[in-house]
Amino acid sequence: WYGARSKGEIFYEDEFRKHHVSAITRDVWKYDAKTGKHTMLTSFKGEDRNPVLSSDETTVFFLSEESGNFNVHKFALDDPSQNQQLTYLKTHPVRFLSYGSGTMAFSYDGELYTLKDGAQPEKVDVIIRTQDGANADKFVAINAGVREMAISPNGKEIAFIARGEVFVTAVEGGLTKRLTDT
Repeated sequence: WYGARSKGEIFYEDEFRKHHVSAITRDVWKYDAKTGKHTMLTSFKGEDRNPVLSSDETTVFFLSEESGNFNVHKFALDDPSQNQQLTYLKTHPVRFLSYGSGTMAFSYDGELYTLKDGAQPEKVDVIIRTQDGANADKFVAINAGVREMAISPNGKEIAFIARGEVFVTAVEGGLTKRLTDT
């Protein structure tokens, strides 16, 4: 979110700020391209953010701080007033919600999780198996420090950033590939 307080002054809302309540906290909105109409779908005075639409486009999953901590919530697009909390994680906020082929993915406390609607979150074990000759048997465990992530459209892979490097791994486990070497 970017805005201006006065002429020439620009500010933004820090997405990592917690427990923020003000006129610039985010809500989930719907835009109708045919009519040009915007409709506000959430009204919690704190943050509602990162909406993702289900594959059948009937359900919106999003992150909300309504419970006191960012957790995954959902509502039916035809009845946004029936907000339902799906995760009940404490201490740390859920971040980087993504969706693909019936599976959500998110980070929590620096680790990756997947979630299917109606199930409990499952931690994704990430083990990096290098393939180059010099380090063919080297294993690197990523147990924390995930900063950003996104799930593929088919729901089978997750791309994430850890320790400043970009990795891709299968949701079902197996090979994790390091894409950058900085």
